[in-house]
Amino acid sequence: MEEKQVRKILVGLQDNHVQDWINVDRDRFLALTFPVFMTEFHAGYLPEDWEEVTRIELLGMMQNESAFWDFAVQVQSKNSLLRNTPSHLDEDKLRHRIESGMDQKLALRCRLEKSSKIEGFNLWITEVKRIDDLVRAE
Repeated sequence: MEEKQVRKILVGLQDNHVQDWINVDRDRFLALTFPVFMTEFHAGYLPEDWEEVTRIELLGMMQNESAFWDFAVQVQSKNSLLRNTPSHLDEDKLRHRIESGMDQKLALRCRLEKSSKIEGFNLWITEVKRIDDLVRAE
């Protein structure tokens, strides 16, 4: 899992300037450990208040019209940028964050189907995805 952290971060970076910066030396970045990558990324590209800005973006994310799975992956990707910082959300807080940003129709259906009773983050995500697929099919 740790060997994939930098790869996951690179995929989630959306800013064109950051992508250009990464593309220049992608292979070297992919070979770095996550802490070393974050140190280089912070020193080379991130503004001083990057953690605060990223946390605010994470806490403001909403599902809107996107599929639940896409939304959940985006939230997890944004949260992974905060790894090893005080702002990083553990799985319980991440689950609450995702729940609070879910489409209201999906949230109601999840309450009716008692998905909140499911223990384990990955099992819960999978069940909510199933419910979302049903809601979208209706």
